[in-house]
Amino acid sequence: MNETLKRAIFGALYVSLIIIAIYIPVAFKIVFPVLSIVSVYEFCKLTNINKYYGITSLLLISVLFYFIQNEIVLLSFTFFTLLINTFLSISLKKGLKLDKYNILFCIFYISFPFVLLFHFNDNNLILSMFLIIWGNDTFAYLVGKSIGKRKLFEKISPKKTIEGFAGGLVACVIIAIILSLFLKGQSIYFWIIFAVINSVFGTIGDLVESMFKRKAGVKDSGKIIPGHGGILDRLDSIIFVIPFIFIYIKFFNYVS
Repeated sequence: MNETLKRAIFGALYVSLIIIAIYIPVAFKIVFPVLSIVSVYEFCKLTNINKYYGITSLLLISVLFYFIQNEIVLLSFTFFTLLINTFLSISLKKGLKLDKYNILFCIFYISFPFVLLFHFNDNNLILSMFLIIWGNDTFAYLVGKSIGKRKLFEKISPKKTIEGFAGGLVACVIIAIILSLFLKGQSIYFWIIFAVINSVFGTIGDLVESMFKRKAGVKDSGKIIPGHGGILDRLDSIIFVIPFIFIYIKFFNYVS
């Protein structure tokens, strides 16, 4: 099968699965936990740690925080995840030493966002995150391939360019403005900031996973999606973005 056709078919199947999972409660409770398990499994392979250790950590985190309804506790651990994300972002330049403590934190940064999805009160916002991330990835690639010259983080991801990042960011804002016309309840300013957060931190999330893959000496985190690689390859951006968006929504609702 032609590689482009393969990517298109399996990409469409993946997108359809995500949309179905977001809007059908039973599918939501099955699909996202499965995606979280596969993501952690792939991360364990990348970092060469015991897979049972990783999956056990995931299950403990998921069970614990799924049932927590206290908002202060939930927000506290969301901020903790943001600290881990900040540490990983800094590591893009300084390098990351993968000792057992750092790996534990990294498993948390992958696991906890999936639990946060169950605490979102608006499925339209969850879909909007995915749509904007997909738009960012698509247009960053197209613009970067067409006119990209200046490298963004050449040592980690040689193909990413500043021009591609800018193209993705503009596309995100346009998509968000379009979404604001159909999804009532939030101002256009909310959507523009929403788009910028998704674009900036989604790109960083992609770079963070590229850092792990470069250390592991592999191109993809797995081969489960033909033509696209692993589940973690598809979800690296959204995983990184979710805690930032969760905090942003809580803050925006509080001040508005």
